[in-house]
Amino acid sequence: CVLHRCASLRSLNVSSNALEAGAGGVLCASLSSLTSLQVLQLHTNGLGPAGAAILAPSLPAHARSLTHLDLSSNGFGPEGAVALAGAVGALTELQKLSLGYNQVGPRGGMAR
Repeated sequence: CVLHRCASLRSLNVSSNALEAGAGGVLCASLSSLTSLQVLQLHTNGLGPAGAAILAPSLPAHARSLTHLDLSSNGFGPEGAVALAGAVGALTELQKLSLGYNQVGPRGGMAR
């Protein structure tokens, strides 16, 4: 994957690429080499609840420097929000989080 060669990359926008859960897993594997990443835009990729569950452990483990994370319009629903809640809470540098249009509902909105 070309991302393994981009350690100094600060912003990555792979929005609207129909990544879905499977390709999202490949991206998660690449996060470990993107040690300077501050902005990650993944909106409108159809990640769904499975993609959110795959992404969740990769965020605090490999993307601690994130300041902006856009996961809007991925249809992950309450299950995906619950999977992401702890991971997002561990991102101590995070300043902007976009989760719109994911139909998280009350259960997902209250997840910790």
